[in-house]
Amino acid sequence: MKQLLSLIIALIITTGSYAQPEHRHDDKAFEKVRSVHIALLTRHMNLTPKQAEQFWPIYNEFDNERTIIRKKYKKYFPKNNAGEYNNPDKETRPDANTMLDKKLDRQQEMLDLKRKYKEQFLKVVSPEQLVQMDAADNDFTMMLLQQRAKNKRRNNNNNY
Repeated sequence: MKQLLSLIIALIITTGSYAQPEHRHDDKAFEKVRSVHIALLTRHMNLTPKQAEQFWPIYNEFDNERTIIRKKYKKYFPKNNAGEYNNPDKETRPDANTMLDKKLDRQQEMLDLKRKYKEQFLKVVSPEQLVQMDAADNDFTMMLLQQRAKNKRRNNNNNY
C-alpha cells in the first residue's frame, strides 16, 4: 500500500498540471494521473477482474456526469481559500446569498447523482466496496489538492 501511495505522490509531483483545468485534458500527465486513480480505486475496492470489467464503464459514466455538474456551478465559487474567483469580473460575480444557494443546489445534484448510480454500482460491487470507492475518491482528491498547493508554493518561491 505504501508503494502505491509513493507512486501516486511521485506521479502527482511530476504532473502538477493535472489539477489545472486549462491543461487537464491536453496532455499525457492527465492520463498518467488517471491511470493511478484507477489503480488506487481498484486496489482500495479490491475489485476482481470480473467486477472491474463491469464497474469501470459505470464509474466512467458517473464521473462524466459529476464533471458536468462541477462545471455547471464552477462560476459561482471562489477558486481557492484566498477568495480568488473563477469569475474575475466583479460586476457579474454572484453575491454571497446566491453562492450559498448554488452550493446547496450543487450538493443536491451530486447527492441525486450518487443515488442514481448507487443501484447500478451495487449490481457489480458490494456495499462495502462502494463505501471504499467513495473514500478512495475523497483521498485521491485531497492528495491532488495538496500537491497543487505544494506546486503553487514552489512556483511562487521560484518567482522571487
